[in-house]
Amino acid sequence: MTKYQEALTLLNQIESKYGSITKCPDNDLDYIKLRKIYPIKRVDNNIDLEEKIISYAEKGYSVSRIADAIHKDTALVREIFTRNRVQQKEVFNFCLRTPNRNICYVANLRYFVKIAYYRTAANNQTAKKYLEGRGYKVRKCCKMWFLVPDGSYYMTTYMDQPAIKEGIDSYVYKEDCY
Repeated sequence: MTKYQEALTLLNQIESKYGSITKCPDNDLDYIKLRKIYPIKRVDNNIDLEEKIISYAEKGYSVSRIADAIHKDTALVREIFTRNRVQQKEVFNFCLRTPNRNICYVANLRYFVKIAYYRTAANNQTAKKYLEGRGYKVRKCCKMWFLVPDGSYYMTTYMDQPAIKEGIDSYVYKEDCY
């Protein structure tokens, strides 16, 4: 069954229950299923769209996740990024517990091994084995900037040493490293 056919079936069920889609409550299960198939494409009138996109970007959301959250396309989000000179933040794919019990979030294990130990690793798996042999605990995670706890170390793929997160505004961008 296509999305259209499924949505039409759900719409017919809702209309048979309530007489009209406009009389259907928001917490009806069929209505919720219908909205998952075809989300409402509206933006809150009281919040400016650009401000909403910029606030998502400051938290570390990717362009595609922002577009999904505001029900717009990625081209619009990129255009607003360009117009307002907003830069994307990296997603941290690994969480490291160092031998001295500090927590460090890194985007790429190979880059971390290259900077910290001046070693070249073929891939993230060999980098993980190398770090575990040095006393690190490595686990895979997918943390956006706002999910990284304050006081933790973090390292992006353009930094030459880890930095400490001290609030949502403490992210180090590429041009700040040179």
